[in-house]
Amino acid sequence: MTFAPDWLQDGERVLPGERPYELTSFRRRFPNWSIAGKDAWDTSRAVDYLQTLDFVDPEKIGMTGHSYGGGGTIHAAALDPRIKVVVANGPVSHPWTYHQLTSLIAPRPLLVGQAVGERRPEEEEIHAAVGQVYRALQHRDRVEYLWYAGDHDYPPEMRKVAVAWFHRWFRTDL
Repeated sequence: MTFAPDWLQDGERVLPGERPYELTSFRRRFPNWSIAGKDAWDTSRAVDYLQTLDFVDPEKIGMTGHSYGGGGTIHAAALDPRIKVVVANGPVSHPWTYHQLTSLIAPRPLLVGQAVGERRPEEEEIHAAVGQVYRALQHRDRVEYLWYAGDHDYPPEMRKVAVAWFHRWFRTDL
């Protein structure tokens, strides 16, 4: 099963008269909130809903996202331990805090995909720092950073790796 909620600034939740990712009215209404925090909150509410469904195993909730969604996936999983397996593709990140935030996912399985064409050197630093946390917890097999050819995309070959990652950790047949 797949559940794909819209976050506040895109999809069907864009307010009339505003463009996607325009946050003027959000900031006016909630000056002390961050949009990343709001997205993580909304994702937790989606997990609440999923757990009310008879056909959802609450121990097999995973999350993936690309670009802003990849970063949002890291934020949501860092703050909600009910998200058991994580795939963040092309996340927009900042090395001075992102390794700490991403490390909150440990020891849950985490796969991060990154296009070589984007060349984000900070991802290598984040990978090293996060990998150190997983090693300290003796779960080095639960974290993987994968660089693949191309530009800012979630290409079919990365999607296949993501699906295999979920199957591996949720122990389901392919």
